[in-house]
Amino acid sequence: MTTDMLQIRDLRVSFSRYRGLLGRERITALDGVDLDLRPGELVALVGASGAGKSLLAHAVLGILPRNAQREGEIHFEDAPLCAKRSRALRGKRIALVPQALTFLDPLARAHRQVRWAALAARRDTPHAQAQAELSRFALRADAQRRFPHELSGGMARRVMTAIATVSQASLLIADEPTTGLDPQVRKLALDQLRALADEGKGVIVITHDIAAVLPVADRIVVLNEGRSVDHLPAGDFATGRIPHAYTASLRRALPEHGFAAPGTPASACLPTPTASPTAPTAGGEAAPCFSARHIRWQWPGNTQPTLDDAAIDLSPDRITGLLGASGGGKTTLARILAGYLKTDCDLRLDGQPLPTRGARPVQLIGQHAELGLHPRMKVGASLREGWQPDAATLERFGIRPEWLGRYPHELSGGELQRIAIVRALVPGLRVLIADELTAMHDTITQAQIWRALRDTLAPRGVAILAISHDEALLRALDARILRLHEGRLIPRPEPEHRQPAPALMR
Repeated sequence: MTTDMLQIRDLRVSFSRYRGLLGRERITALDGVDLDLRPGELVALVGASGAGKSLLAHAVLGILPRNAQREGEIHFEDAPLCAKRSRALRGKRIALVPQALTFLDPLARAHRQVRWAALAARRDTPHAQAQAELSRFALRADAQRRFPHELSGGMARRVMTAIATVSQASLLIADEPTTGLDPQVRKLALDQLRALADEGKGVIVITHDIAAVLPVADRIVVLNEGRSVDHLPAGDFATGRIPHAYTASLRRALPEHGFAAPGTPASACLPTPTASPTAPTAGGEAAPCFSARHIRWQWPGNTQPTLDDAAIDLSPDRITGLLGASGGGKTTLARILAGYLKTDCDLRLDGQPLPTRGARPVQLIGQHAELGLHPRMKVGASLREGWQPDAATLERFGIRPEWLGRYPHELSGGELQRIAIVRALVPGLRVLIADELTAMHDTITQAQIWRALRDTLAPRGVAILAISHDEALLRALDARILRLHEGRLIPRPEPEHRQPAPALMR
């Protein structure tokens, strides 16, 4: 009989926080989590943003903040995993692929950071091991020499995965390892994790991308509001043999099922958008309110341009979706359109050159919200830098009032994405660029957020550019889809027999 590599029993994690000047309060984040992992097994840990998935990983690694209190039992290889033992095993026998890009050193190139991990794990030939590990995750030689800010989100994710896997740890916990990866590279990354499990290692994949992880997972563990509410074989989830109501709602809310989640707010149909103030063209769609021409960009050291005379039009009548390979230039394009990268191109709003001073009519929501918020500023203060959202707006996007008094590191990745969304909805907004907007969310929450965006922005005639690797999501949004290929934007053909827009966007 195979013994468990990792046993978690009744894990509880709470935080002590100041309330006012003298008061203190204790907030419970995990309240009774059970999980078992055997050697050679890959377990997918799923659930809503803020359910405690990343917190569970940090508890196992022993990297909880000082104000955290851990209760319950964690055993690794038949011995209690106390704080001292976690420190000794971390990066050697136990490794983490973190969710936030802030775990990368901004002053060190990608290859050097992986080499450091190989040295810490006492690997022979650390330089060659680092190069081989990065190549295994399809990171090109020129990208291996870049700093984190020069990498796409998907590339940076692969660097963090290589840092964890180069140690050859027995237990690997991968927190959202597929965010920002195109389908081909995503499959490669998940196949590599499956191969590690087949070698006898234990692998936990924390993910919202349930459909992608199902083919490689052995079991699914579901967290909801800090509790483990379901454990089931991956095959049962795939075929729909799910007795638990919350787990069944996660499956029904997958984009390929049309975000159908009866009994949840996500199932409500969107109201018909109000007429855009932009006059329609003869083809029936509104005239473009934003256009960009002659977009060119080439990173130093690259032999091919990232963007080569690309052009795009955005209209307020319809969401425009953007697909493309990881590292292919989608985020670079978004930063140029929003004015964060300066290049010689023609950006026009309502036929006039895009203004460079005053309120920005083009707003970008980056795929890594933690990079856009000051780490020492409470999120409420960050929100108020651009405008003062009212309570109704905060409620519409699921932002709880108590979050506003917390610092970014006290919120989950999905919760930070909600803050970033509302922060971008400034008065005078005309174009919203959403880079992997809901990648950190479960499928039910994805539907809620996109519904809230359409409710909020359609009456204002705001054009939306949605960058995503999830074509099923873009189809569910009834988006006009473009593909970035070899530096140019190419219209994606509509399905031969196009279905009516799903309930999400009607």
